[in-house]
Formats: sequence, C-alpha cells, structure tokens
Amino acid sequence: MAVCRYIKRRAFCSRIQGLHIWYAFLKRINDEFNEEREKLKNEFKEQRIPDEEIEVLLDDPTLYETFYVPKEARWEKLRDLNLNIGPELDKAFKAIEDCPKNTELVGVLTTANYNDKERVPDKNFHNYFCYLIV
Repeated sequence: MAVCRYIKRRAFCSRIQGLHIWYAFLKRINDEFNEEREKLKNEFKEQRIPDEEIEVLLDDPTLYETFYVPKEARWEKLRDLNLNIGPELDKAFKAIEDCPKNTELVGVLTTANYNDKERVPDKNFHNYFCYLIV
C-alpha cells in the first residue's frame, strides 16, 4: 500500500512539474511571515499597545525583517481554494512582488503561468495544497 501511495505521489509531482517549488516557497514565506508577525504582536502586547493599534502596526511592511506577505497572498486565504486556484495564485504572487518590501522578488514569482488547467487542473492544485498543510 505504501508503494502505491509513493508511485501516485511521484506521478502527481511529475504532472505539476516545477510548479510545486513555487507552492512550497509560498508556504515557506507565509510560515516565516506568520512567525515574525506573532513575535511582533507579542512585543506590542508587552508594550501595552491596544489591540486595534497592534493590528494596524502589523500591516506595516517596514516592520518585518524578511518578506512581507500581503493579505491576498496569505496561506489562510489560499489553502482552502477549490476552484480557479491558478488565477488566485497569480494574484498572490503579483501582490508579493508588488510590495515595496519585497523588491528582490520582482520578476521572479510571476514568471510561471498557474492558469493552465490542462496541465494542472484545480483538483491537482488543491491536492498539492493539502500535502503542504501536513
């Protein structure tokens, strides 16, 4: 049984070819962003800053040492998508590139086309998201 799952996973990965690297990258920068965001939030709470003000501060890209992930590119928004995943990924990667904090990513994330449903149907996109959640 484990061999069957392995073969299915290998076949699945070959169908999506190199695109899975970008999903993993998206998940990774979201994870790092969330860790840094949580750290900042705790620091602000220690300083007794009101919660409403903390939320405004946390949306300031200049406070982050690593990449800033805009709301439309956050994993919480993307992970549950079932339809039209490709266009949403395109929007997410464009939003990341468009953020002035992420200048080193300009022209990197938007080079792939995630809208090719023949190559990667929405079901395969969704299945791969499920792999990354684990």
